[in-house]
Amino acid sequence: MDDYIVQTTTIFIRLDHESDSGKAYAYSHITAQTAWLSANYPLEFFTAALTIDSDNTDDVRRYILACKDRGLQVLPPSINKSKTGFEIVDDCIVFGLSAIKGVGKTVSNNIIKNRPKGGYKSFGHFVVRNVQYINKKVLDSYTKAGVFAEFGYSKNTILN
Repeated sequence: MDDYIVQTTTIFIRLDHESDSGKAYAYSHITAQTAWLSANYPLEFFTAALTIDSDNTDDVRRYILACKDRGLQVLPPSINKSKTGFEIVDDCIVFGLSAIKGVGKTVSNNIIKNRPKGGYKSFGHFVVRNVQYINKKVLDSYTKAGVFAEFGYSKNTILN
């Protein structure tokens, strides 16, 4: 009877070990593919990573630092140029509007859909066209992120 218990235990240990080895292989394979993409297509890799993790501010900061370490330029958000997610424009990554803390994807999508063909002409033009989508929190978040810098106003001027 004791031999049977030992053999059963041995079988479970072997199955568990094989299962762990299979998972380890799968994770190492994914890691190798990720490293290859990062090394061979860094602009595309980091743009995708930033877009996927745009809800996590710490990850966004970490990826932006990694971009700088690799010599990739991440442009600040722009009310007239940024899309909802991060995107590649002229070999640079353009910051996505939905990655700004305090502003969701729904608000960003509405603002982008409402953007005129020539872009917003001024801060006032932006507010008038988007009054139904924005509130003080959205304006504060966008202002602190520098979204309205192209209009020539300082952040303090807009916040006050």
